[in-house]
Amino acid sequence: MIVDFSIIEREEITGMMAVCPITSTQNTKSHFISLDDNHQVTGHINSLQVKTFDFTAPERNVRFIEKATLKEIGETAQIVSMSFDFSNLMTE
Repeated sequence: MIVDFSIIEREEITGMMAVCPITSTQNTKSHFISLDDNHQVTGHINSLQVKTFDFTAPERNVRFIEKATLKEIGETAQIVSMSFDFSNLMTE
């Protein structure tokens, strides 16, 4: 997920967050983004499974672990953006 100030402000106001899950499967797909070896978390970002949830809900037990690299964020954002491209709808 690309984070800018408008997204951070919206998350603080709404309590909602959009994320892509990380999978540890060995059966990788073309839309999986590999995490580099310097991470605590290992596996691949599944960029086609964008999830939204309320991170303020106590039962979620949300905690920060680590940041993705700019390369990982960029590759993920590109696939997510292509998946949700509504520009053709706006021109009709």
